[in-house]
Amino acid sequence: MKDQIRDLVYYPKPPPISWLQAAGFTVIGKRVIDRDVRNAESLYLVHQIGKVGSTSMTNAINRAGLVGFHTHQLNPRRRGDVFRSRLWESWAPRQMWGTSPWIRRAIQKRPADSVLITGIRNPIEREISGVMQNPDRHLSTHRRLRTDEEISAHLPEIIKAVNHNLSINRLDAWFTNELDYMLGEPFPWEARSEDLQSSGHAHFRGANGLSAHVVRFENLSEAFTKIAEIEGHPDLVLPHDNRSNSSRVVEIVREHGLSRTSIDACLAQRSVRAAYPASQIEAWAAEWY
Repeated sequence: MKDQIRDLVYYPKPPPISWLQAAGFTVIGKRVIDRDVRNAESLYLVHQIGKVGSTSMTNAINRAGLVGFHTHQLNPRRRGDVFRSRLWESWAPRQMWGTSPWIRRAIQKRPADSVLITGIRNPIEREISGVMQNPDRHLSTHRRLRTDEEISAHLPEIIKAVNHNLSINRLDAWFTNELDYMLGEPFPWEARSEDLQSSGHAHFRGANGLSAHVVRFENLSEAFTKIAEIEGHPDLVLPHDNRSNSSRVVEIVREHGLSRTSIDACLAQRSVRAAYPASQIEAWAAEWY
């Protein structure tokens, strides 16, 4: 019984655990979204791949009295492809249910009144964090790993999953499929590189009028100050410094090592090279070679 309780405590995702529950949650979620957006002056959307300070940003938006949402997939074509590829996975109801289609439609109905915020961070640590956040997708366990012993027991699986994810240009693919889709045109990484590298923040208004902010995880607090100024919402404040600290799992993985080919592929991505100076990218590479 103790092990069963522990499994529930460390289970990576809450229900739904079936497609029927997922459908019910989606209907309820649509009603909540319709209620929230009906009289909102503007809509804020934290839209990004993986965990890049998303909870802190969404909470800051809500504390400011603004209507904000947090999503990972909005492009209907991409979402459909992912849905079909994951349909029979045991974890699919937990991962694939949601209100993203309704949020996308709300934003697209009034893009000029909407603000999209997306983040970027150390891509190697981001991939490690992504594997650990969703063990049921990547590892032969459904529980998040808490101790050194648990991490070490699954280390070969962790290394394999991280190397794979590093090698397939996930960041650039996500920005192309999601950020560019929402803007109605490609985000100009090279043209905004100087802003990103100097301040950790870049602003761009898409062809459809959507106001987009790309922020570096290491500069979230400063970036939010800029967003508040640009959007005219002075109460939008990120009260805590969210600078990244290496977790224990990163240290353990670093001791074991990752594929140099995978690391090189990850650090060569267009978005990474636009957001971070060459010296920082070289320093990250040196940590793992």
